This record gives sequence, C-alpha cells and structure tokens, in this order.
Amino acid sequence: MKATKTTLIVGLLAMMFLAVGCKKETPQTSSFIYDESDFGKYTKELVIKDQKGENSAILLVGSNDKSYLDLWTENNFELIPVKFGENTKDVLDAYFGNKKQTETNMEENGEYEDYVDTGKEIFTMFLSKNLQENVEKVLLYEKAPDTGEKGWKYETHLSRALDAGGTITCYVYGGNFWHWGYYGLQWRSSVYQDWATIVSEWRQVGRNDTFTHSKTKCYQMKARRKYTGNPESVTIEFGL
Repeated sequence: MKATKTTLIVGLLAMMFLAVGCKKETPQTSSFIYDESDFGKYTKELVIKDQKGENSAILLVGSNDKSYLDLWTENNFELIPVKFGENTKDVLDAYFGNKKQTETNMEENGEYEDYVDTGKEIFTMFLSKNLQENVEKVLLYEKAPDTGEKGWKYETHLSRALDAGGTITCYVYGGNFWHWGYYGLQWRSSVYQDWATIVSEWRQVGRNDTFTHSKTKCYQMKARRKYTGNPESVTIEFGL
C-alpha cells in the first residue's frame, strides 16, 4: 500500500509489463504526485484483461477504506475493446446487452428512496495498456463487489497525467433504461494547481446521452460518477 503524497514512478514498470510482446502500447511515463484526495489512503495495482484475454492493462486502484479496497480484485474489472472504425456507443450497447443475458442484478427494480450513501468509493487510473494492432482503445468496466449494502456506488476515474500539457477529452456515455447515472468532472493545468470544476456534481446521464468535455493545456482530468443498479448507467472515457 502506498502512503499519502506518494510519488509514482511507473515508467520502468510499464516497460517491464510491455516487454511481453503485445503489439501496441500507451504507457503512463510521467512521474506524478498525488494525495489522499486523489486516490485515498490505500492503493494497489491490478492487471486486467478483456473477455478474450487479448488486451490488457495495469490499473491503479485506491480507496480510503482498506477493507473495501481489499474486496476489489481483477475479477471486478474488465476491458472493453473498441476496434478502429467502430462506434464507441454501439460497442458499449452490445457489450452491456450481452452482460444482461448472463448476469442478474437484484437492484435493477429498486427505488431511489431505498438507496443510502454508504460512503464507499474507489479511485482508478490506467498506468499502461497493451492493445492489439486492430484495437484503437479500451474502456473500463467495473462490477462493484457485493457488500450486502444497498446504496449508491461511487467511483472516481483519473486520466493519465501529461507532463508537458496537452488536450484531454472526457467522454461520458449513458446506457441504462431504468436507472440514470450521475457524474462530475474536474481538471488541472499542472500537478501544482488545484482542481477546477468543469461539470458540478451531480449531472444526470440518461440512456442515450453522450457528453464530451475537452480542455487544452491540460495536465490531468478527474471524473467522479455515482450510480445504482448496473454500472452501465454511466461510463467514463478519457481521450488524449
């Protein structure tokens, strides 16, 4: 577990991971500083893959609750590959359609009044990705572990950090007919700057909604989402 104000030097780790022979790489090569507000008190790294095991990534996962973080394993995450020429929303709709045929969610027909704020949250950021040559990008699917509590699920996703600055775009997709998701979005121009708000918490996301937010001279973005029921209520993607 990493402590507060930890400096992550991930370049070497990414090189070791990428040396196994995958065809395309998008490593996080910068060193960056984060505190508890970014990732929580406790962190760990997980290697996650897509359904076929053809694409993989190293994911940084954190939380302020160690016991809750311990519940999250590689089995709670999956990569959704999007090939060149494919429409991202169509890929997501097909992916979640297949998920509904194989998974049963007991919360799907619940009422919002029944949900409570459990205070549990995780933070994630890609450290590196190994993609096949025909794959343009991957999106992250998270299935929260069953804690026995019926409440809002919170997750914060951070983009890669760009040392020299650049343009970062956040894409937000809605995909649940019964339950809407919500999100908020922040950005900062350097590691030494405070986070500034792009979208205040909480903006609703309907089933067919797609929102796009871009910032130039951007060091990093941070999107926070909450949802009930299935996680496809709101999906976050960062484009660099």
